[in-house]
Amino acid sequence: MKQQERHRLKQDDLAFGFRRLVVFGKKFGRQLAMAGVVLVALVLIYLGIQFFRAQGEKKESRAIAEVIALRDDLPKNPGNLVKLQGFKGKAGRLADVLVAAYWVEQGDLDKAEASIGRVKEYPKDNIYYQAQGLLAQVYFWRKNYDKSIEIYKAILAENPKDYPLDGVMFHQAEALEKKGQKAEALALYKKLQSDYAQTYFGYEAQTKVASLETAK
Repeated sequence: MKQQERHRLKQDDLAFGFRRLVVFGKKFGRQLAMAGVVLVALVLIYLGIQFFRAQGEKKESRAIAEVIALRDDLPKNPGNLVKLQGFKGKAGRLADVLVAAYWVEQGDLDKAEASIGRVKEYPKDNIYYQAQGLLAQVYFWRKNYDKSIEIYKAILAENPKDYPLDGVMFHQAEALEKKGQKAEALALYKKLQSDYAQTYFGYEAQTKVASLETAK
């Protein structure tokens, strides 16, 4: 029971981060929404620290600590980009996604996509799925809703362990809604409302359902 509770709290914490990103974007618009992607970076840092602590790999732990320090100092020292791109292995994967998040903050989606492209498909860990989720958001901001939806569908089909799928479902529904497929979006919002009623995205889905049904 305690393990299940810890797992639920972890999912809620991650969902809260993505929820804040969505609200930020709605309130302040496209450019500021990109700046809000720093929340994704914070989630990645948390996941990286927890992962490497669990692994107990001293060398990797030092590498991830260096990645985090360089990323934190990146706004003041852009030269850190070169250093971050020099990391290999697990720390390098995390560095690539954090750099991608940095470029999104700067409004350069092309460089963000290029950085995400350096994250290899395997292993399919939390870092990989964070990269895919960020890539889907990049396509969403470009209004390439088909590609965004495709990525979200793939994540849901793979059903990764310990990854907040309610956030994935919500963003997929948003892309469907923006594309004009409101019936499909409504169905997904309702499923989210039913399956994740106690989460932030489940609560937001209730608002979306009411809004779409009123607009019929």
